[in-house]
Amino acid sequence: MSTEINRQQLERFKQREYKRHAHQLKKAKIENNREYEKTEKKHLSDIKRLNKHYETEISSLENKTELKLKQIRDKQSELVKEEKERMELELNNMKKSHEARVAELKETHDNQISQMTESHRDTLEQAREKYMKEKMKWEEA
Repeated sequence: MSTEINRQQLERFKQREYKRHAHQLKKAKIENNREYEKTEKKHLSDIKRLNKHYETEISSLENKTELKLKQIRDKQSELVKEEKERMELELNNMKKSHEARVAELKETHDNQISQMTESHRDTLEQAREKYMKEKMKWEEA
């Protein structure tokens, strides 16, 4: 009987140990799940924070880049405007120079024509006077 009692006690002891072990295992699983969820929540929070920081950095860089691009475009527009004004001034100066040269050539040409006309008149006048003198000589003779 004593072996049977020992056997029953041993069986009850095994069952208690099994239950205690199952309870400890269940408790450890619950604790591990809590720890896992806590860690997961922390990591998700960190990822969210990093993504937000990353998006902020991207936005900041985009804004800086847009600002630089605008400044470059403004500067380029100003340079184009200045170059256009310079070219217009140069063109106007060339036109004035051309007009002055044309006027100078026209005046020179007009002076040459006047001199030639005056020279022809003088020559004709001298020829007429010579003709008249010769005619008078022939008429007197």
